[in-house]
Amino acid sequence: MRNFVVDNEKFELKIAASEYVQAATDCKVLAFTKADWDDISNTIVGWEMMKAKMVKKCLLLAMERRSPLVSEDATT
Repeated sequence: MRNFVVDNEKFELKIAASEYVQAATDCKVLAFTKADWDDISNTIVGWEMMKAKMVKKCLLLAMERRSPLVSEDATT
């Protein structure tokens, strides 16, 4: 399983995120600096489309996690 984690607003502004991620299992992490990310974007043809697909997937997953919580009443 592959996951994408970013505090996009702070990443774009080059500000350190105030949250952190802790893995519950062993994993491999691939980290990019903002400069590296921009270099990839300027080097790989079609990268913007791939990036848009990653963002779309992240948003859909976030909505899937949120939906059950929103549809329940406060007592549940």
